[in-house]
Amino acid sequence: MGNDPIPLVDLGAQYAKYQTEIDTAISDCLAQSSFIGGVEHDHFATEFAEFCGGGFVALCGNGTDALTLAILDLLGPGDGSEEIITVSNTFIATIEAIVNAGYKPVLVDIDPDTYCMDIPSLNAAVTSASRAVIPVHLYGQMAPIDDICKIAKSHDLKVIEDAAQAHGASWRSHPPGYLSDAACFSFYPG
Repeated sequence: MGNDPIPLVDLGAQYAKYQTEIDTAISDCLAQSSFIGGVEHDHFATEFAEFCGGGFVALCGNGTDALTLAILDLLGPGDGSEEIITVSNTFIATIEAIVNAGYKPVLVDIDPDTYCMDIPSLNAAVTSASRAVIPVHLYGQMAPIDDICKIAKSHDLKVIEDAAQAHGASWRSHPPGYLSDAACFSFYPG
């Protein structure tokens, strides 16, 4: 027992719970040769938009692509001199998306009670080179998005939420994407 690994997430148990539904959906996609786009794709986009409280959903390959595409859509490609502020306590994909879009990541501290973006640190990090803020919601809880959006608005910055761990979460009754310019989710199975 001493060297046995402790499983972080039991994907096998999760699959077993929904095996019939998952297997049927996969079989249907295979039977229709609907691997990209198609009825299931559109159905999922509509259902997920409803789950999130409305709005538009654009499905892509992964959360990193979602963040990169949101940055490019809202800001255009960067030249490496402009900054996007995010937190140091995040998965590498958040930083990767910022760099891939041509921007310089500026890392701010987290609130030690929530592990989400610290508002005074965000306020102190804004400069004339700042173009956007990417708060990262963790462990099913959201960063204080109303305060983040207030600071961003006062400096004419875009807000793109990294909501990879915020499916179904809310902040003061608002889901990810309600107050910001965009929210990006991930369906990584872990």
